[in-house]
Parts: sequence; C-alpha cells; structure tokens
Amino acid sequence: MNRRMEELEMDIRNDIRQGGNAEETTFRTGGVTRGTGCALASLLTVALHNHLWYLTEVMEALLRALALQRGAAQPKLLLRRTESTVEKLLTNWMSVCLYGFLRERAGQQLFLMVSALTQQTAQGPVDRVTEKAQYTLSEDWLLWQAQDFKALKLKVLFAAGGAGEVSEPLEVGALSCDSVEQLKEKILSAFRDKFGFPYSRRLGDVGVPDGATVKVLSRRSPPLLSQQSSLKDDENFSGKYFHLIDPDVDQNQRKNPERKKLKMKEVAVHSYVENLFRSIWGTPLGRAPQTVKYFFDFLDRLADDMKITDPDVLHIWKTNSLPLRFWINILKNPQFVFDMEKTPQLDSCLTVIAQAFMDSFSLSETQLGKHSPTNKLLYAKDIPQFRQEVKAYYKQIRDQPPITEAEFKEFLQDESKKHENEFNEAAALREIYRFIQRYFTEIKDKLEQSGAPVELTEQLHHVKQLFDGLKSCSWD
Repeated sequence: MNRRMEELEMDIRNDIRQGGNAEETTFRTGGVTRGTGCALASLLTVALHNHLWYLTEVMEALLRALALQRGAAQPKLLLRRTESTVEKLLTNWMSVCLYGFLRERAGQQLFLMVSALTQQTAQGPVDRVTEKAQYTLSEDWLLWQAQDFKALKLKVLFAAGGAGEVSEPLEVGALSCDSVEQLKEKILSAFRDKFGFPYSRRLGDVGVPDGATVKVLSRRSPPLLSQQSSLKDDENFSGKYFHLIDPDVDQNQRKNPERKKLKMKEVAVHSYVENLFRSIWGTPLGRAPQTVKYFFDFLDRLADDMKITDPDVLHIWKTNSLPLRFWINILKNPQFVFDMEKTPQLDSCLTVIAQAFMDSFSLSETQLGKHSPTNKLLYAKDIPQFRQEVKAYYKQIRDQPPITEAEFKEFLQDESKKHENEFNEAAALREIYRFIQRYFTEIKDKLEQSGAPVELTEQLHHVKQLFDGLKSCSWD
C-alpha cells in the first residue's frame, strides 16, 4: 500500500511539473464549479499535509500558470478573489504554514483585543431584539438612545448536589436594563470564565434514578422575536417585540449620529488594536516568518519572469496573498482560533477593525470629510502611520537574506510533525479519486484541446489506473 501511494505521488508530481498550465485549466472545466474547485483544494491540502514541500511545488506551478494566463493583461487583479482551485490552495497553504506564528505570537494579541471589545460592549446596554449596542465601533450597530441604567453586582448560587446543596456565591456583573435572557447568558459566561468549563446539571443532581420513566412533552413555542420590528405594528403584543428602543424611533435617530460614543469606544480599545496590528507586521528579531519570506521571494521571481517592473503590482500581489487571504479571515472570525462565540456586536466591531487593517495596506489615498462614513473616520489619523509601517515591513522582507530550499523544507517538515495524525489523509485521497472519476472525460478532453504533452495525458491514465487498483485495498 505504501509503495503504491509513493508511486502515485510521484506520478502526480510529474503531472504538475510537465503540464502545470494544462493542470490549472482542467480545474475549471465545464461542470467544475467554484465550490467544487475549493473543495478539491482542501482535499489536496489534507492529503498532502505530511508532504508540505510537495504541496508547495504544486501550488507554485499552478500559481505561475495562473499568472501567465490571467496576470499578463491585468496583473493588479491577480489573487484578488478566490475563483480558482489554486487561489483556494494558497489560502489553505498560508493557514497551515502560519498556524505556528499565529499561535505563538499574534494569537495572544488577538485574544486580548477580542476580550477588550467584549468587555467594553458588556458595560453598556445591548438591545435584545435589534442586537444594537451603546458601546460599539460600528455606526450601523449603534444604539443611538438608551434608557438610564445602572451597573449591578449579583451573587449567584449554583446547585451543587441533589440535597439542596449550593456552591459558593459567584459574583456576576449585570445591568438594570438587561433582559432575563441576557442575565442568564452573563451568569453562564461568568461560570465558564471562572471554572473553565460550561455549567450543566447532571441527572443525579435532579434526582433521576436508574429505571426512571422520562416523559417528553411538546408545547407550543411562543412566536419568535422579530428583529427590527416595532410595537406600533402590533398593539396587542401578539408577535412583534422590542427591548430598549422602538426600531422606528431608532431609525429616525440615525439622521443625527452620536459619533462621540463611537470615538470613546475606539479610544478604549485603541492600544489593543495597535498591538495586534504590529504583532502581525512587526519583526522584533529582524526577520519575518519563514513562510512570508519564502512566498514573497517567489512573487518577486514571478514578477521578474513576467518582466513586471511596476512596484505597485508586487505590493498588490503580496497584499492579496497575505493580509487579504489570511489575516482578514482571522481578524473577522476569532472563533476559528478560540473556543468562543462571535456575537453580532463583536462581529460589527471586528468588521470596522478589519477594514482599518486593509486600509493600512492600500496604496490609494482616501479623501475623508465630515460626511464620510464614521467607520472610516475612526482610524483615519492612524492609517498614514500604519501604511508607512507596512511599506517598511515589505521592504525589510525583501532585504532579508533568502531562505534556502533546504531550510524551508526543514521548516515544513517540522510543521507537519506538529499535527501528525490529525488529518485523515486516506479519506482525502478517496475523495480525490472520486473527483478524477467524475471529471475524467472533461479533464482528458481539456488536456487534448489545450495541446498538453502526450506524456501528461498518459500520466493521467496511469494515475486513474493506480486509483482503480487501490479499490481492493483498505483506505484506513
């Protein structure tokens, strides 16, 4: 089995080297949708996770083919979207190779920033129906008017056994304007923060003995709360509700935004945002992550091969590859990294911060005035400084001594070992085989139409034969 898999890998490696352009073309044949191509990229990432150098070679060959095919006419548009298999493959490759950097360095600053945002939001009212908050960075999610409230300190007791025993009191912060459901959430969140695991009662705690009969009752649920709905629409409270502010009144208040509230929130978390940004593009030891250096050097060589001399093109390629393809996804989705829930309020704040992050990499100067979106104005004074830091970061990477192939291979091997046996490579290979089987005719026809070398078509048939021969083998 292992010998056959090694032979299969060598054949596919030869396919890529002999016909990278044709290979990329086959991934976009008729019937192969964008979703299917992205799925294929993920399967390749899993199947080759223990062979990251080989995966890197595949990605480089396909990226070079894509650049020659699409980038010649409009090079600045290269890698802006995820419309091909190789663009999704690049996203996956960045995620795998930068996981260690995220965990060991930038992750701490991300956690601190997210925690600060969550705590700041909890200090003010949050409308249960509209999800708008008094303390937010987003103008669209700002609760323009909120009733008077005061902070409360509650002592919560948890049942600790079946004989009426209770735990030591746990202090929980709340607001006088919180709904009952919001208070429940704060209590459960405080319990989890205190003890590191969620609160739940066991059957023994409620006196359920062995052999007990359990009766399941069905009851009619009350109508769901309708977001953005008004009490004026239904005076009998039969189906539409609001919590703190009638959405109709709130809509009128949007004409006169209270930008001071947004600015106060921005100031409260500003240092956390700065620390996160600089942990991403800073180089305290004078060296960027090996992944970034290696890939940026690849883009430099690609630009040289294509006779591209415009420095803006390279800046855009690097920005589309690293911050846009990797960091933005992490900034907007911290739940991918941490065991946490992303609330609508947190999501709205992260969107504003992510926009400021991308503006820091932009080459175009944005003219802002008093009528510009508040989300843009919050970090307007910081963006020029951030842009200078980004340019210095890119220059430092380029001036840094190149990484040898042997050094990067060793780095990739270490990354693979850190997550050994965490992925089901056999299952991924089985799905790749199904892909080849499903699109075999289209792939073969496309290779012939594109004038691919005869050897490449022969390799394709040979790969299919190998997969067919593995049907009788165990995949586990």
